[in-house]
Amino acid sequence: MSDPVAVVEFDERFTTSFAPFVLDRRTRATPLTQLSAGFLVSEQGGRSEPWTLPYEEVLFGIEGRASVDVQGQGIVEVGPGDFVVLQRGATVVYEAAPGTRILYAVAPADWESAVPEAWAAAQASVGFPVAGS
Repeated sequence: MSDPVAVVEFDERFTTSFAPFVLDRRTRATPLTQLSAGFLVSEQGGRSEPWTLPYEEVLFGIEGRASVDVQGQGIVEVGPGDFVVLQRGATVVYEAAPGTRILYAVAPADWESAVPEAWAAAQASVGFPVAGS
């Protein structure tokens, strides 16, 4: 068994662009198998394309302002101290103001291999690159 505690520093190899964010995928450097977490950072702000979640997701606002347009349910604001839970299967559009930083976690951690059709769709339509997978 590996060491049960790890302090995980930033590692460029585990970053992925997902407009309007850069995903700092911290847990990629760990042996976690059920949970993936890191930071969503938006320096310039912007809006994503619609994305159907192939995982469960939580967001915790650290700084700046973001919103999640949950198709068919309305818009949820994410600011400092806000905690948002998104269910698998929800179709969302993320929007962020410049300077936004959010802590995120998703389960399952290996959604790219657990739901390969979602990974293929993400690469084709949303623009997830393979880096950090």
